[in-house]
Amino acid sequence: MWTMLDCWKCFSSHSALNLQSRMQLKHHQACIFALTWTAYAGTYLLRKPLAVVKTDLSNELSMTRTDLGWLDTAMLFPYAAVQIVFGSSADKYGARRTLAVCLMTSAMSMASFGLWHSFYIYAVLLFINGAAQVHLQTRYGWRDTFFIPSFILGGIGLMVLMFLHSPSDLQVVIPGKDLESAVSEKLDPATPSFVSLWKLPMLKEVAISVFCIKIVRYCMFMWLPMYLHQQLHYGKAGSGMLPTSFEIGGVLGSASLGYLIQRFLRGQMLLGSGLAILASTLSLVCFLLTASWGAVPNFTLMLIAGAFNCGVDPILSGSVPSELGELDGRKIQASVSGFVNGFGSLGTVLQGPIVGAITEYYGWSGMLYLIITLSLLGCLASLKGYLIGTGLRLNGTTQKLQMGV
Repeated sequence: MWTMLDCWKCFSSHSALNLQSRMQLKHHQACIFALTWTAYAGTYLLRKPLAVVKTDLSNELSMTRTDLGWLDTAMLFPYAAVQIVFGSSADKYGARRTLAVCLMTSAMSMASFGLWHSFYIYAVLLFINGAAQVHLQTRYGWRDTFFIPSFILGGIGLMVLMFLHSPSDLQVVIPGKDLESAVSEKLDPATPSFVSLWKLPMLKEVAISVFCIKIVRYCMFMWLPMYLHQQLHYGKAGSGMLPTSFEIGGVLGSASLGYLIQRFLRGQMLLGSGLAILASTLSLVCFLLTASWGAVPNFTLMLIAGAFNCGVDPILSGSVPSELGELDGRKIQASVSGFVNGFGSLGTVLQGPIVGAITEYYGWSGMLYLIITLSLLGCLASLKGYLIGTGLRLNGTTQKLQMGV
């Protein structure tokens, strides 16, 4: 017969075992988060250099701005196309193998970028990079700008292959996960057609807004360094470093804009997004008017424009499509989100040749007028979506949405 002491020892050992399992699970989750974040951040090591070396490609290889625009498209087109064609690869081969292969393929494709002299080879390498930094340029020259980031990214790919294991690989049990998987397997809604999605209220306005802001964003990512160097006569280091203010603003805006809209606009996301894009548009107008004033105004206005342009992305590409997919009891959140993001990706693909041709024939001012116009159009589309949602809610034809559209 067990004594009270035996019972207490058994209970203590069981509690210690549960505590140890929970600690192991938390440690594993923290490692997976850190490695996944590092892998995602590492991909930007091979996105940024093309924007930085455009001036060198133009001067040394006599590439026109239209040619440079098509190089943008060669790199950005796979972001839209490959996700559609090979989106199920991770389900078939596993996330760890798929991610590792993509990272190492990207690294290998770009490691030799500086060794070539052909526009077409550059386009192929950038396409592979898309599918699968300033001090370097200043210190080593533009041809080495791609090698060191490729080496780093290849190392990250090896780390992913060795250490990015799923819970099932390590036989780690996550409480409640089996129940969620069983429930999700029972849900098999019919996939809506493109036409039926386009007819959903507010969806076309959200998609157009995302399309416009992504053209503006990638125009700033890919062309601002060359504009600063050629038009405002910044040095190579300055023209490469200053555009990071737009990206810093994007990080700050993405982290805070949703909270601010929830706090001050009672969660009316489309209204808040429209006002944020308007603020970004006004910042671009001020940048156009004060471009010759020096680095401090340029940095400040690019920071503000980036915060409001990039800050609406998680809202218009994530939370708003998700809620639109639940309108009137529908369960098509993934289809709606894919539609909006795919439509927005079209903007990233088109911006290269469009901006290249415009700057070729109308100069840099033509590019600024273009992005200001598109930003304003994105603002109007978002506000129109808000007005449509408000009318539908007042008429009682749809369920009341928390985002207040």
